[in-house]
Amino acid sequence: MEDNNSKLFPDENGQDQPVPAEEEKEERIPYRASSEENASIETVSEDPPKKDNKKTLILIVCTVIAVIAVALVVILSLSGKEIGKNNEDASEETTAKNISTGNISYEDFTGEYTDENGNVISREEYVSQLNDKLQNSQTQLNPENIGTESPNEIVENTTAPVTQGSTASDKDQLSKAEAQIKAFFNHSCYYKGVMYSSTENAPLSVAFDGDNFEFLTNLEGVEVSFAKIDGKLYLKRPAVKQYVELSDAVMSLIGFDADSLNLDMTGASFSAANSKLVGTYDITVNGEKGVCHEYSGENGKIMKFYSTDGNLVQINSYNADGTTDVEMVISYFSESIPGDQLTLKGFASSSIFEMFADIM
Repeated sequence: MEDNNSKLFPDENGQDQPVPAEEEKEERIPYRASSEENASIETVSEDPPKKDNKKTLILIVCTVIAVIAVALVVILSLSGKEIGKNNEDASEETTAKNISTGNISYEDFTGEYTDENGNVISREEYVSQLNDKLQNSQTQLNPENIGTESPNEIVENTTAPVTQGSTASDKDQLSKAEAQIKAFFNHSCYYKGVMYSSTENAPLSVAFDGDNFEFLTNLEGVEVSFAKIDGKLYLKRPAVKQYVELSDAVMSLIGFDADSLNLDMTGASFSAANSKLVGTYDITVNGEKGVCHEYSGENGKIMKFYSTDGNLVQINSYNADGTTDVEMVISYFSESIPGDQLTLKGFASSSIFEMFADIM
C-alpha cells in the first residue's frame, strides 16, 4: 500500500496533511507541463551563438570604421581637410562614439536566398555555398602575430626638438622618400601594413585615388573593405566577391552615423602638408640607414614619416605630450593602384544578411 505520509501539504493551521489521491493526480499534471515547458525553453536557448555571431559582425564593421577614422586623422590633419563635422575634435575615440551597435536581425530580412543562377534556395544551402567560396579563397592580409606595437626598431640620430629647416645628410634618400610622401599626400597611392593604436591593432591596406578610397582589414579571419567610389559608399567582402551599397537605410540598420562618414578627400595636397614640414634628419630602422620627415600637426601633434632607401616604412603620430597616438607600419608602398582596388568589377550586389550569412 502507498504511504500518503510521504506526500504532505500544509493545512490552514500549518499542519502537514496527506494529499488526497485526486489532488495528487492533479499535482502531477502541472509538474509534467512545467517539465515540458523547460524542455522547450532549453531547445530555444540553442540560439545564443547566433546572437554572438551578430555581435561579431557589428564588431567587424565598427572596427573597420574606427581604423579608417584613425588613418584619415593621420593623413588629413596635415593638409587641413575635415573629417566628418568636427575636424578639431577628430580622433579615434570621438569617431568610435559616433558609431552605435545597430540592431541587425535575420527577422528583418524578407528577401530570398538565390544561387549564382538565380534559383531560390534555402538559407542552409546558401550558407553551404558561401562556405565553399570561402574555403577556395585566399585572404590578402594576415591578422596573426601582428603584436601590439611596431616591430621596427627606429633610432633617431638627432637631438630633440628638431630645429626648423634642419636637413638630413643623406640627400639621395631624401629625394627618393619625398616622391612617396608626395604620392601619399596627393592621394594617389596604395600601401599595405599594420595600424597600431590605443584601441585597435589591425592589418590594413589602403588605396587612394583623389576623392576615392578603399580600406581593407582582416578581423577575426573575416576580410572587409570600406570604399568610396564616385561619391557612393560601399562595404565589400573580397572573399565572396560581394558588395553592399551603404544607403541611408543600410547605415541606419547597422548603426552608422552618416555624418561621421563625411570623408571629403578633395583638395588634400602635398604642397599644403609640406607647409607644415619642421625638418628632416638621419635615422636607422632595424640597423638600416634612413631619413625622417617631421611635420607639425594640429593641437601640438607631431607626425613622423620614416623611410629607408626611399621607401616609407612607418608613420607615427605623437600627442602634444610626446606619447604615441598611432603607429602605421608599411610593408609595401606603390605610387600606382592595383586593378582590383576602387572597383566593383567582378563583385555582385548583395545585402548585409547575404554577404555575412556564414557568421550571423
